[in-house]
Order: sequence, then structure tokens, then C-alpha cells
Amino acid sequence: MARDPGTGTGPLVGGGTAPPPPAASGGGGGGGGGGVVNWLGISGLPQDLINAVDAIFRDGAPNPSERALAYLRTTPWHEQKYPGFWSGSAGGLFSSEAEYMNWLGGINAAYRRFNGRDVNSQELWYYAAAGWGAGEIGQRLEFGAGFKEMYRRHYGRDATQAEIDAYYGSGGNLDTLSKIYLGEEVVGAERGDVQYLSGAFGEGRLSEEQLTAYGQQKAGLNSALGGQILDKVGKAIQKVNRVFQGEAATQIGSQDILASGLKRRPDVGR
Repeated sequence: MARDPGTGTGPLVGGGTAPPPPAASGGGGGGGGGGVVNWLGISGLPQDLINAVDAIFRDGAPNPSERALAYLRTTPWHEQKYPGFWSGSAGGLFSSEAEYMNWLGGINAAYRRFNGRDVNSQELWYYAAAGWGAGEIGQRLEFGAGFKEMYRRHYGRDATQAEIDAYYGSGGNLDTLSKIYLGEEVVGAERGDVQYLSGAFGEGRLSEEQLTAYGQQKAGLNSALGGQILDKVGKAIQKVNRVFQGEAATQIGSQDILASGLKRRPDVGR
């Protein structure tokens, strides 16, 4: 894994000065398991880092808090514990390790709900670089769960992450997607009859664009083109009903359009 950008030197991210760590419970050197165990929201320090921080505060040089924090932020331990810390802090997601842990906690809560697991380090690096807060990530996961369910039901396979991201990034929502899929199902069920009506009793067979607009119009995703096509199909229905006067109409989807005469399909030209 490449190192997170940044040197970790200087004062706290966002300004301010760190207070000194709590005194070691076992005396000098931080031995015996005492020393810095939760300082500025940084918990779980291994003993060698506890000893190093303790030594910084004992060396008599100026600004021990800033130097100790800067030192910790350059260690492999910090990089492993806080993946993406520097890119996220540079983007304003958090300004301290404590804030990072709050961010992480929100992400894990969403991950457990939608993915049944905690987020991994690679994902954290990606989210930090993207500048996504925990709320944004939760929304994306919720959207992805709904998208996958619809996609699997419609296409019989799982959606890829690229497909999910592309649709989410386009500003699409699940309600619109459900209508798009329903429109495709309408076209699949009615294509033959609608094309026959349009060719025999209308202005000619429909293009794929017109068929798509027709299906989406019937699914509730309205457009000017969809309205025009639906109106033209309706007029063709009226013509076919006049041709077969007295014969009962049946349904295509929600539209009364077809008489038993459609089964006979008279030779009236296209």
C-alpha cells in the first residue's frame, strides 16, 4: 500500500496545540503497560510508541505536544490504524484522529446494515480521497442495495459496481429506474401488436426510440415523445375497432386496443 500523502509535521490539523499526554502510571519510561493509552483520541498505542512519546515529553525541547503528535503521524502504525487520514484531513472530512474515528464509526454502521461487514482499509483510502462523509457513503450503499435488487430481478444477474456508480453519478434515482425497467417490460410484451397497429392503421412502424418512449410513458415516466406515440397508438386502436365493429376489445397492458380481429390481421397494407 502506498503511503498516505503528507509528512505529519507541524501543529494539529486545523490548528491548535495538543495538551501533554497523561502521566505514565508506572513511572518513567512508560513501562508496565501505562503511559499514553488514549491521547487526543489516539488509542491503542503499542508500548514502543508509548515509550517514544514519553521520551519526547521528557527531552526538554520546545513544543513537545506538537512534536509527539507529528511523530505518531509518520509511523506505520498510524498509517495502518487511520487509512486515508492525510487525504481526508486535507479535504476537510476530519481534523483529528478523534474525528476520523467518528467518521469511521458512521461508515461501519452503514456497512453492517447493507453489506453485513465492516469497511476495509482499501475502501477507506478511496472514500477519504473522494471526500465522502459517512452520510454520503450510507446513501450510496442504500442506493446500491436497491439498484442490485432491481437489476437482478430485471436482467437475471448482479449489477457491477461500475454500473451502480455510473447510474448514481448520473443523478438517477430508484423510482425512475423502476419505471425504465417497467417500460422495457411493456415494450417486450406489446412490441408485436403495437408495431402491427402502427404499421397497418397508423403512420408506420415505430423506431426503437419511439418504442422506448411508448413503454416508459405507459410505465409513468412521461415525455413529449412518449405522449405523442401513445396518442398515435390510441388513434390506430380506434381505426381497428371501427374495422371490426361489434367485436369485443381485449387489453394490451393497461390500454384497450385489441379486438379479436387483430388475431386475423386483415391485409390492409402498411
